[in-house]
Amino acid sequence: MADTLIVGGGTAGCVLAERLSADPAHTVRLLEAGALWAGLDAMPAELMDAAALPIGPEAEWLWRYEVVLADDPPVPGTILRGRLIGGSGAVNGGYFVRGTVADFDAWTRVLGGSDAWSFASVLPLYCRIERDLDFGDQPWHGDRGPIPVRRAPHPPPGSSAERPQCLAPRLPEIPA
Repeated sequence: MADTLIVGGGTAGCVLAERLSADPAHTVRLLEAGALWAGLDAMPAELMDAAALPIGPEAEWLWRYEVVLADDPPVPGTILRGRLIGGSGAVNGGYFVRGTVADFDAWTRVLGGSDAWSFASVLPLYCRIERDLDFGDQPWHGDRGPIPVRRAPHPPPGSSAERPQCLAPRLPEIPA
């Protein structure tokens, strides 16, 4: 019998399980619908490459949901969700994206002028978690954090294939 049952081994479920199980007196059971591999060497190679998007039609580690992405005119599409330890974060590729200064300014206005979510307040946290392999020694970037960050010289094939799907429901494109 466990003290806590967590359904879903995605990012949030795994973090919660790790934090709750830090107390040796607290037992945690984590349920995940996907496969359980005996070790890293038993995992499919596609899942071990952070630059790849392992989302092909043969991928057994995905849930596929048919949806309508836009309603005028209707644009059918498929949403893919990870079905494995790590959840969708395990199949989304290795991306690190910061919110824009404008987004943080908007959140600050929503919070009635509170500085809690201003870009200036959040920037040190970004710097602390990243190990920027391209600009780590520059202002606004970190060089000692646990998350390695590197810019891709070209969009990966998966990103190029997703672009028309994102533009179809008239989502605006933000230039890099």
